[in-house]
Amino acid sequence: MNVAYGEEEMKRFLEEATQVSQEHPVVITKFILGAREVEVDAVAKSGKVLAHAITEHVEDAGVHSGDATLILPTQTISQGALEKVKTATRKIAKAFEISGPFNTQFLVKGNDVMVIECNLRASRSFPFVSKTIGVDLINVATRVMVGETLNESVLPTLENPIIPVDYVGIKVSVCCVCVCVCCHFYAF
Repeated sequence: MNVAYGEEEMKRFLEEATQVSQEHPVVITKFILGAREVEVDAVAKSGKVLAHAITEHVEDAGVHSGDATLILPTQTISQGALEKVKTATRKIAKAFEISGPFNTQFLVKGNDVMVIECNLRASRSFPFVSKTIGVDLINVATRVMVGETLNESVLPTLENPIIPVDYVGIKVSVCCVCVCVCCHFYAF
């Protein structure tokens, strides 16, 4: 992934891409400088969001979500932007009649909110948000998918979220580096 800051740089990147493969598409996305990334991990049933959690990437947008540091609750996102995120989440779940887990990623710059993508699966952050808010979203998603009835009054809905007030959950990507240790065995 590269950021092109001008037309000539864009042409060079596209030429490099065609050298790698002329058969596969190139995805071009507008890079929005200074934007933050926000993710919603949620569970819906027949298009209605039953449970959710909203996290914020610590790094500015552009870092892959698997490598990003996430915080819950959000720290720098305005209430107005969060309401737009919730509204978009609600509309996406309804439009696609989602039943089960899903993750939606957003770009937020000030009060402007843009959808990056929606994945119809449990994301890597589902265990993190489940532990942080104290609701097992995988269990909720599983029960939705097998058709069980849920007590929705105890779930973190868009209207009544569970937002920690006396702690902040932080998910940090850990990179393992292999260290080679040479062991010498001596026979006497």
